[in-house]
Amino acid sequence: LAPDKAWKGTKVAAASRTEDVDWANQLLGEFTIAPGRVMRQVFAQTEIYPGGKKRHFEQLKKGTGIKYEDMIFFDDSTFNTRDIEKMGVLCVLCPRGLTTEIWEHGLNEYARMKEEGEKWMGRTVSLRGASARARRRR
Repeated sequence: LAPDKAWKGTKVAAASRTEDVDWANQLLGEFTIAPGRVMRQVFAQTEIYPGGKKRHFEQLKKGTGIKYEDMIFFDDSTFNTRDIEKMGVLCVLCPRGLTTEIWEHGLNEYARMKEEGEKWMGRTVSLRGASARARRRR
């Protein structure tokens, strides 16, 4: 993402509710994602500590200034996406991990919803195309 001019201005963050904070931070510095670049270098912000995702996202919004409806959250657990979609974030379910196909599907769904004038992005979508959960604030 970082070296590609198409992503200029995009902020990527990490949110993890792990008990082993030191280990998680260590891994971010060890995963090579491109020659000479490690994962930690692409994150504008990290929220890695025990607790619920809601607190992580409150801190992400505060730290980045990005509104919830302008965020996309990729996660492997509906336990996590359930809370975050209620905040107005578009969630993308990745039950077996984030793949290029799931990443592109999430971006396409986000773009489609924005183009159609969606004001409330709070839902979880899956690669199957249909909303896994179609809750909307009324």
